[in-house]
Amino acid sequence: MYINPIFSVQRLIEDALERSGIQDDGRYSVAAANLYFRFGKQESDDELLRRFRRIQTVTFKNNPQISRLAFEKQLLRLLRRASGIQTSCCPS
Repeated sequence: MYINPIFSVQRLIEDALERSGIQDDGRYSVAAANLYFRFGKQESDDELLRRFRRIQTVTFKNNPQISRLAFEKQLLRLLRRASGIQTSCCPS
């Protein structure tokens, strides 16, 4: 059985959102998964964080108690680890 890798990335993002208590209508996780799947291997951590910040959904407006930057750094670290890519961003 073939599992599309982009869906695996999306699931990781959905799980991270849920663990952080962030309510998402699915748009952020889909946009972030597409972004990471498309650019994740060739772009630097700083550039990926810039791209994450450009995602326009209501997710973080609906969850003002969450620091978007802190969450996205944690998310990038998680995605890099899952992809087997060393990260210079966001030490554990």
